[in-house]
Amino acid sequence: MNSPSRDDTIAAVCTPAGRGLRAAVRVSGPRAFESVRSLCSPPPPRPPHLSYTPVALAPRLGSLPARLLFFEAPRSFTGEEVVEIHMPGSPELAGEVLSALLSAGCRAAGPGEFTRRAFLNGKLDISQAEAVARLAAAEGEAARREAL
Repeated sequence: MNSPSRDDTIAAVCTPAGRGLRAAVRVSGPRAFESVRSLCSPPPPRPPHLSYTPVALAPRLGSLPARLLFFEAPRSFTGEEVVEIHMPGSPELAGEVLSALLSAGCRAAGPGEFTRRAFLNGKLDISQAEAVARLAAAEGEAARREAL
């Protein structure tokens, strides 16, 4: 089995499962902004650094009010260009946006892939990457405290 390419642009829902006030989809890789921009109507200009700009996403369900957070490489968690799309907290909406990104050429991120890229790009050392994995898998307060 081939390992995922670091040249791919990956995307995933990055908020916990279930309903909440907000949902977010994270995109990381060399074509992160272009992939997100292709879903926007009108397409936003490329921000210079970090931007929190209202946009109207146009996935298959029509216009969706959303905000984009843009992190320029190497000043992001993964060390790559990263865009987060924040929207109302519906799992269906987040799934629809993720599906639209996959149709636009992104690849679905595997479990821990954002952290893996952060490690490979020198943003985390091995103990920090392992701590992130332990924290994500922690069940109960004692396990969370230990991971932290």
